[in-house]
Amino acid sequence: MLDQPVRVEMDYSLTLFHLDASGTIAAVNGDKPIAHLGLCKTKIDDDGDEIEISCLKTGGNVSCGTAFLENAVTGQRNPPYSFCNKSYPPISAHFIPDAMFRFRGELHFRDPQGLAKYPVDASQLADIRVSLKTYAPVAHFTRHLTIPQIRLGDWQAKSAAL
Repeated sequence: MLDQPVRVEMDYSLTLFHLDASGTIAAVNGDKPIAHLGLCKTKIDDDGDEIEISCLKTGGNVSCGTAFLENAVTGQRNPPYSFCNKSYPPISAHFIPDAMFRFRGELHFRDPQGLAKYPVDASQLADIRVSLKTYAPVAHFTRHLTIPQIRLGDWQAKSAAL
């Protein structure tokens, strides 16, 4: 069956984004307006393993964004937390239940199980900031791909020899 040729057809869509706004806020007890996200606040969570960030603004949604912990002195960064609104119309007005945009995220700096090691950890809390970036869509692409003849065995992952 893996050697039998098959035809594969698929449609896919892509969206091209550009950087819309960026800003930083202190990771511990930060309280600052950030462009396109509104008033943002940060704190260490109750478990002591992550920074909680929340933002509130009037108006429409943010299309996509990233947030990550960064050491302001060394420049080291933890993996980003990414968020995207699945629908991003040019004008977004919503009134039910209200006209507010809310964003919440959690940025880890310690793994309680000890499996992950973060470049920016609890020992650096005095120098940590949250870096936030928002992105806006600029173009949309839809494509159709046809592979007239392919063997399913060609897609099979090769296992590493022990």
